[in-house]
Amino acid sequence: MLNDQKKTLQKIIITSFLLFLTFSLELIFRYTINFGTACNYSFFKIELLFIILIGFLFGFKYSFFANLTYLLIHYSFERFLMDFFLPEHSHNHDHHGLELKIFLYRFFLPYLACCLSGLFYQKKRNQLFKKWPLVITLTIISIVQIFSSILFIDLLKNEFFQDQNSSLLTRFVSDWKYSTGLNVAYSFLSVVINNLIIGVLLYLINLRLKDKLEVLDNLQTN
Repeated sequence: MLNDQKKTLQKIIITSFLLFLTFSLELIFRYTINFGTACNYSFFKIELLFIILIGFLFGFKYSFFANLTYLLIHYSFERFLMDFFLPEHSHNHDHHGLELKIFLYRFFLPYLACCLSGLFYQKKRNQLFKKWPLVITLTIISIVQIFSSILFIDLLKNEFFQDQNSSLLTRFVSDWKYSTGLNVAYSFLSVVINNLIIGVLLYLINLRLKDKLEVLDNLQTN
């Protein structure tokens, strides 16, 4: 019993460290290659590599709760920024509804899809995953992310043209004229490029760890 608790604690520590790497990489990218773009609309999201990796390492349960923790922290941080920079929207019930939709389309659906890697977790293994589970995982994640992006773009279009001057969503449009086609192309390319890069990195990590998973195997509970 004590040994099982120790193994669980070790998994939580490793998962927490990977979440720390996720936040750190996102912060670095936000002020470098993403040019200060808000995290909900940044082009590069390579930090999701660590979220997906948690599922392959420890299974769906750890991946799900790690994603949930990441999302809750993200939402709290976004709400803080919203209240700080846009205090006039804080007590508007209509904008609260929009915030929830933004969170659903830009965070909850695309990020939570990453925990699907946990469905391909292998308890007895000499490698983290085989080729096809990786392909299937990234394909499903890409489909969910593209679908959620389309929902967000539709929300953005409707809200932007409804009230251009006061809409909460105009903060995502910046100074350039709104274009549905441009947004779709931007989101599609972002999803495809990110998941291709993540796939290559996961493949290299898997090669590196092949036949070297004894330490992780010792963390498996019976």
